[in-house]
Amino acid sequence: MNTDLATRLRDHARDAALFPEPGRVLLAVSGGPDSLAMLDLMVRVAPELEIQLAVAHVDHGIADESPDVAEHVLGLAVRYNLPGYLVTLKLGRTASETAARSGRYAALRSMQQRTGSRYLATAHHADDQIETILLRIFRGTGVAGLAGIPDTGPGGLVRPLLPFVVCDVLQRCDCFHGTVRDLPALQEGRVGGLVGSHAPAAPPAHGSCQR
Repeated sequence: MNTDLATRLRDHARDAALFPEPGRVLLAVSGGPDSLAMLDLMVRVAPELEIQLAVAHVDHGIADESPDVAEHVLGLAVRYNLPGYLVTLKLGRTASETAARSGRYAALRSMQQRTGSRYLATAHHADDQIETILLRIFRGTGVAGLAGIPDTGPGGLVRPLLPFVVCDVLQRCDCFHGTVRDLPALQEGRVGGLVGSHAPAAPPAHGSCQR
């Protein structure tokens, strides 16, 4: 499909009523390529959807490089002229994936409440949907489990990228090889503070994409 991904996202958001009322959307940005693409796409479509954006990042306190990733994400929020919020956890190197996920969502919900954001957006996409359904099948799910991940959830949770496959999402942002110069909304001058010569580089992606 040749239609611009931002246009497809805008149309999906309207058709699925992802943001039925105007308000602030808190974007959960991990610093991984799919969450950076979500940030850039949402900047493109926010005015037409009558929503305001803010950036939220959770530093789990697990990896040595996590403070650098947090600085990078908050730096992008500044470049997009968006409020940026950070919660730092101290989970330690031995923390399990389950503990990290639980801590992350609790921190994101706390930031949502503190900032008065009507919505909380995560960067799950169609590949995550397929993975979730397959895992449920392997675990012997019932018919209800085959429904997979919904577009929206309680408390204003929204997954705007869910209809899009990861290849489409990553074409939006060449995070594997480039810098923030590659983020189209910055290239197109849609935000203030356009990228200068000292712009921070996007962290390299290793293995599966972060969300």
